[in-house]
Amino acid sequence: MQKHNTKAQLTHRLITELRELYYFEGQLLEVLRHMAEAAQHDALRREFRAHQHQTQVHVQRLEDAFALLQVTPRAIPTQVVNGLVADVHGVTRTLKHEATLDTALIGTAQKAELLEVAGYRSAILLADLLGLEKVVDLLEITLEDEISTDKKLRKVADRDGSITDRTHIAHTRASEAGANG
Repeated sequence: MQKHNTKAQLTHRLITELRELYYFEGQLLEVLRHMAEAAQHDALRREFRAHQHQTQVHVQRLEDAFALLQVTPRAIPTQVVNGLVADVHGVTRTLKHEATLDTALIGTAQKAELLEVAGYRSAILLADLLGLEKVVDLLEITLEDEISTDKKLRKVADRDGSITDRTHIAHTRASEAGANG
């Protein structure tokens, strides 16, 4: 009897995790559109648009996982995701300097990637414990995408200082220090 209860609880937790990821990916579709519009540099804008397309694929994979589990896809909102969405909107409303805005957008996107990685790892662990190999396979592909996207964001940020203009930032710091000293 206990074994059935444990399996039922693991299954319930997996479905909850998938529904939270489904919400996350759905929210991310809209947020990435907003981030692409706000991005000041073409490379970053392209990266956000590419990630938006990739996110559509992630949504489809989650729907495939729900189908394998014979469960209706349904999003469960989470405060963490809502906080990230609010953060993006706050950043785009308040930051006006190109490098600062793009750097903040990259930072927020990287936070999202790390949260997605954690969510997918948790779902993979649960699916693996339940012996759901096809679900594991789908989720692992998406996990690899999320890790790759984080690396791409770092490359965009570091590429020739085009986004995070270190010279300008250092000059601004020096000017501010001189004005305050």
